[in-house]
Amino acid sequence: CFNEDTLTIVDVTNKANMNLIARVEYDGNAYSHQGWATEDYKYLFLNDELDEANGVTGGPSGSNTRTLIWDIQDLDNPQWINSYFHDGVAIDHNLYVKGNLVYETNYCDGLRILEFDDTLPLPSLSEIAFFDVAPECSQTTFNGAWSNYPFFDNNKIIVSSIESGLFILQLNQS
Repeated sequence: CFNEDTLTIVDVTNKANMNLIARVEYDGNAYSHQGWATEDYKYLFLNDELDEANGVTGGPSGSNTRTLIWDIQDLDNPQWINSYFHDGVAIDHNLYVKGNLVYETNYCDGLRILEFDDTLPLPSLSEIAFFDVAPECSQTTFNGAWSNYPFFDNNKIIVSSIESGLFILQLNQS
């Protein structure tokens, strides 16, 4: 669950009697908005939608777009283990994981495709591709890319833009 200022894990097996498993705060929390687990459910990537606008990401400028990396192998005790800071200062919104790639929609910075590497002592992300749906916008406003869908079999990705409609892209990996 994402409930504004924490990563919250809830057992929803019995929907009439849901149980809180863990609630963990993190530095610079402003509005924990959305996240997605890796396919093996070892890690979770979290977007905080307002930390950039509030200047509390902890990145080089204080407002760099931040993706939080959590170790969720122990659901009772999730650990925030790393952050990835983008070069830009856009608000992050929705992200999805397919294989070792994270497809992250960052309003004024468009779609960012990040490669996840958990073979290092500290799991990390690195950008491998991007497509900016609003190149005239590079600030912390709710304009530009809204979401994406990377789950087609042919490496096609759709990206929705608030102002410009739908983009259909294809990732060419070498």
